[in-house]
Amino acid sequence: MSARFSDNDDIDLFVLVEQLWESKLTIIFFAIAALFMSGLYSIASIKHYESRVTISTDTIPPFYTSEKSLNDFERLFYDVSYFDNWKQANKVTSVEFENFSGEQVVDGITVVKNEGQRLAVVKISSTTSAELIVKSDDLSVLNDFFEYAEYVNSELQKHYVSRARAEMEIYEARFNDLKSSDESIIRNVLSIDRYIVAAERGAKVLKVNRPTLPKETTASLKFLLVVSVVLGGVLGAVYILVVNAWHRHVQNTRKTN
Repeated sequence: MSARFSDNDDIDLFVLVEQLWESKLTIIFFAIAALFMSGLYSIASIKHYESRVTISTDTIPPFYTSEKSLNDFERLFYDVSYFDNWKQANKVTSVEFENFSGEQVVDGITVVKNEGQRLAVVKISSTTSAELIVKSDDLSVLNDFFEYAEYVNSELQKHYVSRARAEMEIYEARFNDLKSSDESIIRNVLSIDRYIVAAERGAKVLKVNRPTLPKETTASLKFLLVVSVVLGGVLGAVYILVVNAWHRHVQNTRKTN
């Protein structure tokens, strides 16, 4: 690993390249070592998967917005009482509320759970759509979360229909003769009535799509191996340059002494 330098100690780029070429076997050794270590890591590491359930607003009452319906869905989805009611009717499921709950108790104190620790996460992506991200490749688990999301959607519909009927009762109590009422009031009453009729015919608040096939979210083996070879080679090159610089420093020190 000898090196040639000019009298003013300026390092020539050609000299650096020559150093690296002369020590190519050392650099190759570093690259192979990094490749071997990354291969072991890939074999030993736990693979992570994700499946997505897209959710979009469908039929909502006129007194609510699409954004509110998605927020209400998220709130009910993480309500333990709704999950317990659903699970009581689906006893074969292996999913537990603690698997995806947004909170956990640590030393008697309730804290927010990190998303990485949760099996399923609801993410509202816009005012009209959201995603339920399920971190599993178990198809039975994916189906359980889909069924639970549909259950929450049905419960949300019941709430909205109940609220719509209450709104109708308020209008009827305040305005005995709806025919002679203000046009805007009649329009509101008709909109609420249309919603109730649509809901009774099976229209849901949200459209919950089937989950996608699970995709691995960990880095692919090919990508990992390529990166490891590159990093190993770079590390080897740095090692060569540092060693040569140190040898040069020692030689210069001896000359001065």
